[in-house]
Amino acid sequence: MSSFPLIKLISLTVKTVSKPISKIIKSKAKDNQYFKKACIGTGNIKYRIVYYFNRIVNHRPGELRSIDENYAINMGSEIIGEFIVYGTGAGIITWEFFRNNEKKKKQEEIQNIRLQSIEQRLDRLESVSV
Repeated sequence: MSSFPLIKLISLTVKTVSKPISKIIKSKAKDNQYFKKACIGTGNIKYRIVYYFNRIVNHRPGELRSIDENYAINMGSEIIGEFIVYGTGAGIITWEFFRNNEKKKKQEEIQNIRLQSIEQRLDRLESVSV
């Protein structure tokens, strides 16, 4: 039981640290050529998805325009940064889920062993009393 608050504190720390890391990645997107290309591609994909979604919802025909490179970098780095934060949170939740499942399995094993012990005692008592 004493490890429970420590685990929660560690997971909160990891989530909190992932946000500044996300901001650093966003700022470095303009410097690194490979990452810049990835951000532009991601930003363009997001722009197309939003454009087509708005077109379907608003029932407006129109043509897709190209977006500015800086705008695409900002959109792409924003998506990648949010993915890092979301992925970190999802990973921690998944880890806690599996950790709790293991804990429950161990508790069930202990209960089964105790139950078997009680049943054996009961059988011995019944055999003695008969």
